[in-house]
Amino acid sequence: GAKKNIGLPEGEKWYVSEGTRDFFKDVQAKNIGVYDAWQETYKGWSEANPELAKQLEDSVADNTMPAEEMIKEIDAMGSDAEATRVSGNKVIQEISRLVP
Repeated sequence: GAKKNIGLPEGEKWYVSEGTRDFFKDVQAKNIGVYDAWQETYKGWSEANPELAKQLEDSVADNTMPAEEMIKEIDAMGSDAEATRVSGNKVIQEISRLVP
């Protein structure tokens, strides 16, 4: 078949050469070192900045106030006519206050 014609083993569904495997072992080892260094940096930063660390962790985990609660926290708009871009901007500003 086609695999045999290009020199690949016929019995394997997905063939990955040893050279490719060796290359990615080295990449993986390097990445582990970089990751561990990042974890140490992050640990130091989060200990020095607990409020910012909580804010970041909440953002990453998508821990936000439910929309229903946000709506309750935003004051009602006046009855004066205004462009929707203006009232939308006001609401977005309030949401950004609630979800930093």
